[in-house]
Amino acid sequence: MHIEPCMWCTYQEPFVLETMVDRFYVTCSVCGATGPEKDTEQEAVDAWNEVARIVREVQSQKYNKPSFAVEEISSYKGFVYSIIEDLDNDCYFLKVDGFLYDKEYKSFYDAYEGLEKLIDILIKDKKE
Repeated sequence: MHIEPCMWCTYQEPFVLETMVDRFYVTCSVCGATGPEKDTEQEAVDAWNEVARIVREVQSQKYNKPSFAVEEISSYKGFVYSIIEDLDNDCYFLKVDGFLYDKEYKSFYDAYEGLEKLIDILIKDKKE
C-alpha cells in the first residue's frame, strides 16, 4: 500500500496508526500532520493520498497561476475538502472529495457554512 509523502513537510515515510476505537489514520512523525480517520487502513491511506494530491494540485496552481490560494484543507465528517480563494475575483470555492463545486462564496466563512450544508447533503445522499 503506497502512502504519499507528507504534503506539509515532504517527509517521505508517513505511516498508518490505529485508534482505540478501531479506526485508522495516516500521520507524519516529523510535523504531526494527520489524515482523516477511516474504517480501514486502505481507506485512511486513500484519504491521505487524496489530500496530498489536492495540496500538490493547488500548490502548482498557486505557483503557476497566482490568482488562487488555498485557505484550508482538512476533513469534515469523513470528507476531504479544501476551500480555495480566487484572488482575482475575490470569492471562494469548495472542493470536496476531489470534486470542485462551481458555487461562489463571498467570504471564507460563507464557504465554510456552505461546506457544512453540502456535506450534510452528501451524507444524506449516501444513506439513500
